[in-house]
Amino acid sequence: MNDATGRALPGLVLLGALFASAAAWAADVGADVAPRITVGGRLISTLDLGRAYGQGRDDEDTADVDVADSSLLVRFDKRLFDQSVGGAVLGLEFPDPDADFADTVYYHHVFAFLWDRNYRIELGRTKLRNYLVEFPTLRDDDLLWFTETTNGLSNSNTEEYQQFGNHLAVDLFAPRQYLAGTFYLAQRTETEDDGSVKDGFDVNGGGVQFQRTVPAALKFSGRVRQAGVGWDVQRVDVDGGAWKNAFVAGGVVNLTLDPADHWEAMAQAIYDLGAGDEGLGTVRTRALARSVSVVGAVNFRKSTFQLLRWKAGLTGAYKRYTQEGDGEWSVVPTFQYRLGDGVAAVAQYRYTGRSADLVRAVGFDREHRVQVGLTFDFEAGFNDYIGERQSILNLEHGFVR
Repeated sequence: MNDATGRALPGLVLLGALFASAAAWAADVGADVAPRITVGGRLISTLDLGRAYGQGRDDEDTADVDVADSSLLVRFDKRLFDQSVGGAVLGLEFPDPDADFADTVYYHHVFAFLWDRNYRIELGRTKLRNYLVEFPTLRDDDLLWFTETTNGLSNSNTEEYQQFGNHLAVDLFAPRQYLAGTFYLAQRTETEDDGSVKDGFDVNGGGVQFQRTVPAALKFSGRVRQAGVGWDVQRVDVDGGAWKNAFVAGGVVNLTLDPADHWEAMAQAIYDLGAGDEGLGTVRTRALARSVSVVGAVNFRKSTFQLLRWKAGLTGAYKRYTQEGDGEWSVVPTFQYRLGDGVAAVAQYRYTGRSADLVRAVGFDREHRVQVGLTFDFEAGFNDYIGERQSILNLEHGFVR
């Protein structure tokens, strides 16, 4: 120990004691109760090898190391006077390589919340309620144009503009019946034709959802784990203002009730009425086109002593643009092997095919992509006097749990 360290150490000890006594005094008095703090994160890193085939153009080969959708989350919450819970979440993620802000991070969760047994309120930026079912792909945007109601206000390749936005969401629960009704107002990201974000604030969408969802602790108690319907509306900038309506239905069922060797199936359909008929040449016009998309998956989970060891899934998706008569489809087998708590080796292959005018718009009629890599996730809590309701990692795509 040098002299500087020897002089500083007593002061640090005294400072730590003062902080500890102050925290204890605040907890006793109750005037300044320290919040519970939950920290969670996920890193997904994959080696991506791709090949795309186009009509009248050269084939394109790609090789990338992809860390997109890796994220860090922090949640602060307190028990309130009426025994409800209030708090806030701050989260950031690394965007996809073709995002307009690829060299920075994206704050995908910045919202305040209030919940009790019978309700939940969220206000701020978070995941939009433009889907019902989560499919077993490596990343939540692997089948983005099939699984979620697309944003008719964005002409950017940035996938975060399709998934996240500011919203006010109110969930009402009937716990004994496992029923939930949701009402939300949303501000989706709106861009110029060149993909740059427009200035100003505007509530440009909303919707309702109604579903029955069995709690995770009881998910093997019956066949139907989730079933729901929803309606999503957007006010888009077409001919001075138009409404884009979409309807979604989906669910998850247990094919077996054995938690050790478990088969499950899931499906979702989106009927998008669109707004306008401007072809399929840009991201925005494809989002505004009338379409029907159907996604289905079968997933197998192998557990030992109630711990997931490995799982394999097969997801198929089809989308048809009904006015243009064009379509695209995708098949995605996925495999995950758990190496330990929070660490897994993953692999995925994705094939996508397109037809007619959609090929000319996108540039390729067939695409192959192979991904292999590792994932790491963690969660830690401090000052927990509330009791857990759900993991903070449930805010992220749930393929690792």
